[in-house]
Amino acid sequence: MAFSSIVTCPATLSVRQGDGGTAAVSATDVDGTVTSLTLGSVSPTPGAGSISLTGVTPASADGGTATGTLSVDASVPAGTYAVEVDAANDDATPQTGSCTTTVSVQQV
Repeated sequence: MAFSSIVTCPATLSVRQGDGGTAAVSATDVDGTVTSLTLGSVSPTPGAGSISLTGVTPASADGGTATGTLSVDASVPAGTYAVEVDAANDDATPQTGSCTTTVSVQQV
């Protein structure tokens, strides 16, 4: 069940191979507290390095914002990766939402 939320990812995160990069992600639930912000999937899986979600801070109250940083390691090979970020609130049966972004690692 989707919650009345806004899960925000950048449309695209473009980085140069060998440099890596980061982008902010967030989630807000107008009538609940977002307690979980996770990396749902990365497709295809990079052959080296990693694409991860770091520095996650849950929302502190109903209507608050959970934040995190989408991080692309400098050793991720050139290519295009679809990345899903998932969020969940603290309901007894957690409600979820997600956003998808494209990570583009450009060859130098």
